[in-house]
Amino acid sequence: MTHDDDTTREANAGDGDSERLNINRRDFMKVSGAGAANFLGASGVAQAKQLTTDDTIRLVATEGDVLAAYTNEESVIEGSGLADAISDWRQGDLTTNSLLKGINSWRNGTEVETSADSFSWVATAPDEMEDTVNPTLVMHEGEEYEIELSNVMDEAITFVLADPTGEEMQSFSTMEGSGDSQTVTFTAESSMAMYYAEEHPEQMRGSVEITPPPAEDNISVLMMGGPQGGSHNGPARQVQLTEYMLNRGIEVQYTDRLADLEPDVLHRYDAWVMMDNRGANYGQELTAEQEQSIVEFVENGGGFIPIHSASACFTGSDAYMNLVGGQFADHNYNEMTTSFAQPSHPILSNLDPITVEDETYRHTNLNDDINVLAYGQFPDGDSIPEYDEGREQGEPWSWTRTQGDGRVFYTAWGHGRAPWATDGFKALIENAIRWVTKNEDTIADDTKVLNDLEFIDADIPYYPPPEGSLLTPEVPEEVGSGTSWNKMQRALNPSETVRRTITPEGFDLKPFVTEADLPDDAKGNILDAKFDEQGRVWLSVTRDYPNELGQNRDKIVVCEDTDGDGQADEFTVFADGLSIPPSMVVVDDGVVVTDLDDPSESGKLVHLADTDGDGQADERTVLFSGYGNGDTHAGPNELVHGIDNWIWGQVGYGGFSGTIAGEERNFSSSVYRFKLEDGSVTDFEIVGALPGNQAGLGFTEEGLAFGSAATSGRPSNYFAIPHQHYDLIEGTGPNDFGAASDSNRFLPVTDRVRQVDLHGGYTAATGHTIYTAREYPEKYWNNTGFVGGGTGHLLGTFFLSQDGAGYTNHYAHNIAGATDAWFAPSYSSVGPDGMLWFIDWYNYIYQHNPTPDGFDNGPGNAYMSEVRDHATARLFRVVYGDDDGYEPTDLADASVSELVEALSSSNMFWRRTAQRLLVERNETGALSSLVDLVTTETLDEVGLDPAAIHALWTMHGLGALDADTGNSTAIQAALGALTHSSPGVRLTALRVLPSTTDTRGAILDNDLLNDEDGRVAMWALVALAQTPADDASGEAVYQMISDESNYRDTVLVDAASLAGATHADGFIPAYEANEDTSDGGDTGDDLPNLIENPSFETPVGGDTGDSDAMPVGWSNTGYSGSPEFSYAETGYEGDRSVQVSSTEGADASWNATVAVDPNTEYTLSAYVKTDNVQLVDGTAIGEGPLGATISVEQIANADSGTQWDTIPSGLTGTNDWTEVSTTVNSGDLEELQINCLFGGYGEATGTAWFDGVSLTDPDGTDVLSNGSFEESTGGSESSMPADWTTNTFAGTAEYTYADAGQDGSQSVQISSTEGADAVWLADGISVQPETEYTLSGWIRTENVQASDSARGALFNVHSTDFETDPLTGTNDWTEVSTTFTTGADTSTVQINCLFGGFGNATGTAWFDNVSLTDPDGNNLLPNASFEEAADTDSSSDPEGPANWEGITYGGTAEFTYTSDVARTGDYSVRVDSTEGADASWSQYRDDLEPNSEYRFRAWVRTSDDFSNSEDGFGEIGSSYGVTINVHSLGQGSVTDYYTDPVDDWQLLETTFSTGASPGEFQFNLLFGGWGNATGTAWFDDTELTRIGGSGNGLELVYDRVTEHVDATGGDGSDDGGSDDGGSDVIPSGSTIELEAESNEGWTGVAPSGIADATNPTLTLEAGGEYTVTWTNRNGAPHNFEVVNGDDSVVNDISTSYLATQGESQSVTFTVTDSMAEYVCRAHSFRMRGTIEIASSSN
Repeated sequence: MTHDDDTTREANAGDGDSERLNINRRDFMKVSGAGAANFLGASGVAQAKQLTTDDTIRLVATEGDVLAAYTNEESVIEGSGLADAISDWRQGDLTTNSLLKGINSWRNGTEVETSADSFSWVATAPDEMEDTVNPTLVMHEGEEYEIELSNVMDEAITFVLADPTGEEMQSFSTMEGSGDSQTVTFTAESSMAMYYAEEHPEQMRGSVEITPPPAEDNISVLMMGGPQGGSHNGPARQVQLTEYMLNRGIEVQYTDRLADLEPDVLHRYDAWVMMDNRGANYGQELTAEQEQSIVEFVENGGGFIPIHSASACFTGSDAYMNLVGGQFADHNYNEMTTSFAQPSHPILSNLDPITVEDETYRHTNLNDDINVLAYGQFPDGDSIPEYDEGREQGEPWSWTRTQGDGRVFYTAWGHGRAPWATDGFKALIENAIRWVTKNEDTIADDTKVLNDLEFIDADIPYYPPPEGSLLTPEVPEEVGSGTSWNKMQRALNPSETVRRTITPEGFDLKPFVTEADLPDDAKGNILDAKFDEQGRVWLSVTRDYPNELGQNRDKIVVCEDTDGDGQADEFTVFADGLSIPPSMVVVDDGVVVTDLDDPSESGKLVHLADTDGDGQADERTVLFSGYGNGDTHAGPNELVHGIDNWIWGQVGYGGFSGTIAGEERNFSSSVYRFKLEDGSVTDFEIVGALPGNQAGLGFTEEGLAFGSAATSGRPSNYFAIPHQHYDLIEGTGPNDFGAASDSNRFLPVTDRVRQVDLHGGYTAATGHTIYTAREYPEKYWNNTGFVGGGTGHLLGTFFLSQDGAGYTNHYAHNIAGATDAWFAPSYSSVGPDGMLWFIDWYNYIYQHNPTPDGFDNGPGNAYMSEVRDHATARLFRVVYGDDDGYEPTDLADASVSELVEALSSSNMFWRRTAQRLLVERNETGALSSLVDLVTTETLDEVGLDPAAIHALWTMHGLGALDADTGNSTAIQAALGALTHSSPGVRLTALRVLPSTTDTRGAILDNDLLNDEDGRVAMWALVALAQTPADDASGEAVYQMISDESNYRDTVLVDAASLAGATHADGFIPAYEANEDTSDGGDTGDDLPNLIENPSFETPVGGDTGDSDAMPVGWSNTGYSGSPEFSYAETGYEGDRSVQVSSTEGADASWNATVAVDPNTEYTLSAYVKTDNVQLVDGTAIGEGPLGATISVEQIANADSGTQWDTIPSGLTGTNDWTEVSTTVNSGDLEELQINCLFGGYGEATGTAWFDGVSLTDPDGTDVLSNGSFEESTGGSESSMPADWTTNTFAGTAEYTYADAGQDGSQSVQISSTEGADAVWLADGISVQPETEYTLSGWIRTENVQASDSARGALFNVHSTDFETDPLTGTNDWTEVSTTFTTGADTSTVQINCLFGGFGNATGTAWFDNVSLTDPDGNNLLPNASFEEAADTDSSSDPEGPANWEGITYGGTAEFTYTSDVARTGDYSVRVDSTEGADASWSQYRDDLEPNSEYRFRAWVRTSDDFSNSEDGFGEIGSSYGVTINVHSLGQGSVTDYYTDPVDDWQLLETTFSTGASPGEFQFNLLFGGWGNATGTAWFDDTELTRIGGSGNGLELVYDRVTEHVDATGGDGSDDGGSDDGGSDVIPSGSTIELEAESNEGWTGVAPSGIADATNPTLTLEAGGEYTVTWTNRNGAPHNFEVVNGDDSVVNDISTSYLATQGESQSVTFTVTDSMAEYVCRAHSFRMRGTIEIASSSN
């Protein structure tokens, strides 16, 4: 509790501190309101530690003025003193009474009210309670405790225990005076509530909390679910269950990794819960090893609890189904209950039957040995005769069985959120877990072992997730109600946090550093943690983050564990005076650290060195500066030593603008690396880029880099080809290849989760540590990445899966997940002990921005909140197995031989450290030993030879592999490593070898371009690209990339493009000799425009004209969601197929009806192709959604229920044409409806194509016509009513938008002469769950005759039993109605005007005036009277343009669809901002061809007052003003932009390539762009055209290589800058002629020395006079400027923009020494050439 007086005085440093104190005062008044009470109530004191009988508890009776430690010399509390007092109060080290007195002094500037009569008990042990005043004692009931009491007062003190009224329960002997002590012993009783000193009962009083007796070891449960989501949605269900169980001593670890059913994982647990949808329908089956494992698990005594749909999982496995005891057969959906057959069974003994809506399961294949505990009781009308017959007691619902020594419990409860939300269901599962684990003696009404969390009032921002997300929009009841989050959990001590954290079985959390450990002069939050060669931990500790930039209170602290107990006990402040140092790396004499520093300056990279060896920095060197610090979480992030002997780092969207190694640099959202030599940065490169903010780097043991993109839904990313290699090719920019993670979802174990966006997924991904040691089980070795998800209170485990030359990574489970809502894992690393270490940011407020309503942002652009914590510091180790403490190796004084030996360590940390020390110390004497490691193969269990990998990089770092000065023996060893049996060594050799002809020859001789490992092949191509040009190499590149498996790999396509460009003279002839290079037709402006509504002439809902042609014999049906149907001009076996796509989700189909013979077997087959088909959570019907597949309507949807086994497994994700098939028997049917299903019993997003559909009879005859969709019929569809569509379930129906209404002019009509089951339907009607609605409407019929199973004409709610009375025969307009209540999870319904209904009808029916009214009488149905036709033009102004939407990224923007200004036509789109905005009009396209080049264009103009922000973070050093880009490609796709007003319409243009798996693209018309702009901008006449590629990666490589050759004038070795033309001095007085033929560069015309050169160098005489005349050849906007080295215009030499093709401009100027380059400002990245100044004597 004491604070160093020097520190206090420094923090209150006189008058110069007044501005800071004023800021603090304003901030404090902002958050505290009228008085201090609000502030105190919101922040709260940490929840007390649970004491055990093993704890040493010491209390000291003391007196004195506790506030003196916080005052200045005048006994007044100022800003920093108050901050210290608040921090101590939060930790429980200061009473609320004392803090209120301190606040009063601070607010009024008065002396503190001191009192000599201040008395208290102060804890000195355990550590978590140290210095706490009158601490709360939390003790287990019935346990015996000892408290060591001592007295340092000059009076007698007596310790008393009392009940809630203060009545004494136990009193102990009196301590007579100072120095007296005693130990008191007592048993904790439930009625104990307080303790006090008899002599001072008010001041010396603390609380006693009694908790249930401690549990035995937790029961460990592995819960297996699925990754798909859907209605069973394992990730969502585990959130509902996990915290409930943990509070009761049952630790549930969720996973969706099937391999975890193998013995190395499953057999570590006490029980296994199975749920969700897994099995053949989802492309999954149990392996033989997994089958054997689950059987052995149970038979050896493990418990098994299959829940609900678990009885439909793995139906192809007899072993699994036998364990369950029965198999799902069919279901309806209703409110239901159960009857207990064995109410006295331990599982049911303390339970009552529950009643809730659920799927009313029926089962088949029941084992004879099941012991039924409860039967399902269904409401009247819920009948499935096939399964109900003979089950008079009801449906077997919950049962037990035994197998070997194991027990099994099954229940059919569990569909959707509702059952899992009931306490009865949770108690049922808890009892079952206790029973199957043979702990039935612990079944009781109250089994809680953890204290209830405490919640206090607080103002907490909350952004509700959308319906259908992982969590509900409604807040948990303990923190508020509805969508108001107005309470916060009190913080917990570290030991309590550990108890509430779930780790995989065998793993435990151990704190290494906590806030109680750090010395008083080094308190704060931990930003970063790194290790040195002694195994010591270096911490970056902050109190300034996020909004106190420039206060310079932050420190670098070195921590040691001197006694080896696994917790730091010695701390040294290495450096102070920093302000927000986000990250650091340890170097030989100290650290290199990023420091955001003073807000008036940019952030810096600083070298802090200890030159005198006293353990403290005494030298500070700024290596470079330029980091943006306007947003303190978007600047420099993780620094780390790369395996390549460079230091790697990241910067977020805050960006960088400054000089590094003598070169001006502007970049943002990037990964970079630099070399540090002799105390300075000598080299710098951009390695990669990720969208938005990023905060996490990690390396595999092969040295391959991964990173996390914090805020863009890409938690795991692979940096395949470092960006600097793209300098080898002109016209092709770097590629980030998209996310490596296969989805963005996470697995919180509590519902107290708050997120701004991307709900249910990573919104603040931090860290990306790869596990690179051998202390954990083998499944983790070099195979898992750990990514922190602070908003979800978890640290996720991603399993790396090599995918060709890239990776696809899957997040299967957590390594740590907590129910403590302060728990917030951030950066992690594998420590010297081989364990994972991670920083727990431990803060209730994790969100930085945006600014919530009612809050203001501080100087660091983080919203200000009194709840932000600035004092908690936690660093955890995730230990596995027996924890023997922490006694690391020490390499500080290691010899060369010891360092070489350490290169073989099983822990990459020590290998990398030894490598670093050898290189830093320039230990060239180690070369022979290093060669031995390279040439001696030593593979470990996972096929790695780590010693050889690090030996190669060490030789590289020592310069032994340099082409000119290297060691020949070392180079030969590296060349020999190209044939090493480990792919990791081969690819490392490719990375370190010099770019020589010998290396080139070795690559070709060893056929490394065709290496079986795609990563090796990629590095072989990249290495080859850096060697001297060679025809044979070009031919080899062609041969390699012409293989289909290679040209379908996006990474290999890019790598081949680099190598092909270098060796173009061999590649191009080889390609042209073997491939068709004929012109494909359209070029340039004749290409089709792919942008929808490009000139904004079609408003939302506007007339789109006639429909496209349709395939003969086929129709389409949308069952739910928003499908888009296309008759596509691509096919599997022809030119046509049918397509369904949806961005928001849809369940839809293409349908055809075909006549068949009864009782005949038919085979239905089709070819299906998919692009990013993803199943939508919460939309499932039965086992759906399935994905993309086919079915026979009447067979799949039989009266007895859905026949899932007749529907082939659906395709999800991205697949090339794949055949699916099913065989059915027609039964008594004479007609079958064929469905090409998209979604399939639930919704999906993405795109699917269907082709080659056939229905073959026993003779092999295809009875389906137009199955290949080649026959089309055009023409317009008849008029349709807006918002209503049709669907034919069976038979032949005719639909009419009739001119006869009940009370208007229109109605809808269905008629059939042969019989039909059909509907007019309105889908997606939003309703509230558990709400009563009335459905009514008017029906007219004419001779309607219904079949036996049919209803007639009626209204109903789709997929429910809610329907009106049917009409048959002939009736005039008749009103019918029904009232129903929606289910707990229902948010939308489909209303049907039903003709036939579960059977066919004939005749005619009309429907009108349909009404769905809520309790307030509002009709929710659109166009209920059918008076609005779908193509009716609206007389009012349109709200917006079809296909486009406005998006605001920052600031405040106004979007307008305007007819005031247009370049062509009548409309354009407009963006306005007065205060500044970063915004766009955007369109999304997911139908771009793979491996193709596209051009995106738009025209723009602005208002005269338009201005961009100089504070922006674009790569040009500001925002871009107005520009266009492709969203996922970031600034790399910005080519043209205008930062000044644009008077008339000007063209913006960019080109890009799609890669092998394009996915969805977002096209932006940007206002601001990486920063704000003000004023007005209009956009019009957009264009997207495909200009190259055929969808074939081979052709894309050719296009790129030829473009490169064209741009470099045939010089394949071009370095990416100006051509060599122009090296001769141009005489003064000359006219220089240039042309703008494209946006890719200036073309030289005259004098002859620069003719035909791209961006020719202009060598001019000093002082000479020249005229430059340039001509616009392509019609894009261009100008001509002369600039200096800072890119500033020299002597106003800058022309206006010219956008008229064929026109010219001239400018005359006198040469000055400051001239460096000439440039077109609109295309400044590519149209830029060098000016060299020659002396006049030349």
